[in-house]
Amino acid sequence: MADSGEEENANLVETAIRLVRSEQVIAVKDRVFEVATRGFRAVFSHTISADEGPKTIYNQDILEHPEQEIKIVEKGESVEPFQEIEVDGETIIELNLDAFSEEGKREILDEIIPTEADQGRFLKHEQEQEFEVAEQARKDEKTNEILDHFSSYLSSRQLKLLRRSQSIRIAWEREDRYTPRRTMQKWKNDLKQQFGDSANIVSNFCSSGYYDEGGVLRHIMDGLSSEYEDPEQIQEEYEEIVLEHPFVVYVGRYDTPERVKEQARTRISEHDSHVYTIPYIDIRAQGRDNRQTAEQALERLEGEFATLPVETIEDDRELVYRIDPKNAEPL
Repeated sequence: MADSGEEENANLVETAIRLVRSEQVIAVKDRVFEVATRGFRAVFSHTISADEGPKTIYNQDILEHPEQEIKIVEKGESVEPFQEIEVDGETIIELNLDAFSEEGKREILDEIIPTEADQGRFLKHEQEQEFEVAEQARKDEKTNEILDHFSSYLSSRQLKLLRRSQSIRIAWEREDRYTPRRTMQKWKNDLKQQFGDSANIVSNFCSSGYYDEGGVLRHIMDGLSSEYEDPEQIQEEYEEIVLEHPFVVYVGRYDTPERVKEQARTRISEHDSHVYTIPYIDIRAQGRDNRQTAEQALERLEGEFATLPVETIEDDRELVYRIDPKNAEPL
């Protein structure tokens, strides 16, 4: 039987969930949003005497008071989970997430916005497009298949980054709505702040299709699972793969043909030095200037090999030179 503390926490969670279910808009951290049709009764809470001292009882029937404003805040564990405040003469209810257990907070957050668990944070008003993309990713069959496949290999943190990176990929690929590059770059910067240097590479891996069925990461991770029994070893190896990306050179704005050539040459010469096999090495470039850099790098690279099997893959978005390292023969 649950103790009184567990029952009290369950009641608080129920109250919070019923609160946020009364509104359909996006909940925004530290901003007030309006419950347009339903909310709290006028009698919000009352205090009773208990063995341990005064105890606040919160009204569980919160669906009758219209036009109640609610503010989602994080004010520390010592602050009440709900309290009324006055702002410009208006009564506002603050919901303090820090007053709940981690499990209770997750239940509340999952009701506030279905994709909060994917995003790992609240969304600002200007991020509604990101919310839409994340919601689309949550329903996307390919994304769900990718996450299911890699869930047996990756840690929860690694999977979370993969999930959010897939959202950016969907925005990049969708044809019914244009997402500016600067917007997607901002999303990538947000990921980098949370996950570190690996964030950009994981996002690039997603856009390159390396996690897809038949992708190089499937090949590598499936091989690692037969090499190692310890999941932590597989996860550590995956982190190294992300940081070193030994099967691809992404051409960036500040790269030179010589630098790209050297990176590709190193990957070719070291392709068989890993505990996993690398079936191909890509040089990938987007944008006119980067494509020119890639073309010049390939010309220099070919000058250093007697045989260099290369497949050219090109569309409106990207130029890819796919090299067969196993059959490359240096001069």
